[in-house]
Amino acid sequence: MILDASWQRDTPALPFLTWSASHHQAEAARFEREARAAHPARQAAVAAW
Repeated sequence: MILDASWQRDTPALPFLTWSASHHQAEAARFEREARAAHPARQAAVAAW
């Protein structure tokens, strides 16, 4: 009974945790893409300097 009550109490947090993990993963991937895209431009600027 205690475990069942605990499971029912904790269940609403699970979708949020899943969303949070996937959201941060997507954000990290976006930052990585932006960094990769900026890298050649940075190299060109350093070479030009």
